[in-house]
Amino acid sequence: MKNTICGLIVAASFCGIASANQVVNGDFQTGALGPSTSTYALDNTMYPPATWNIVSYDTLHGSWVDFYDHTYGDERGWYMIVNGTDQGLGPAWAQTVSVTANTDYTLSGWFATLIQLAPASLEFRVNGVTISPAFSAPTNAATWEQRSVSFNSGNLTSLSIEIWDTNQVFSGNDYAIDDISLEAVPAPGSIALAGAAGLVMMRRRRA
Repeated sequence: MKNTICGLIVAASFCGIASANQVVNGDFQTGALGPSTSTYALDNTMYPPATWNIVSYDTLHGSWVDFYDHTYGDERGWYMIVNGTDQGLGPAWAQTVSVTANTDYTLSGWFATLIQLAPASLEFRVNGVTISPAFSAPTNAATWEQRSVSFNSGNLTSLSIEIWDTNQVFSGNDYAIDDISLEAVPAPGSIALAGAAGLVMMRRRRA
């Protein structure tokens, strides 16, 4: 019985470390954009700039590479494709989420380039304010790479997290997004507590 109780203590401690993703449908597995939003237009050809769609493998545009999503890597997966703006519009993707005030968060997403011509220049923004230096989508088309940035929520309890593309060229800057995540950074005390609980369990098992 003691070992069972101690095992529950360890599980609870590690649950304290695990941080829930505040983004809903960040993997696009509903096959739709919602509850996220975009200032770009939904388009079934993806030829106009400032357009988006949710796809599984087929990227629609005749010049783009077709490939699977990051979540599953097979026909089950869905992801967002974007034909970048050439007029300074944005955001391409946004979602309003609840957060805890005065808490450190990590915002991340997986990106891929749709055509190996001019990888998109991208930014993470919160409430329209840039929180990361511009970063590039992967150089090679159809290759998923993660990008992330950490920030503190300050006195906010909700905010709009956003993805913008910023290089505004007519050719290229076309990209895919998948597995967007916003998670609280674990507090050092939570990690220490979990370690202590683990030691207690080991001592009881040896007794």
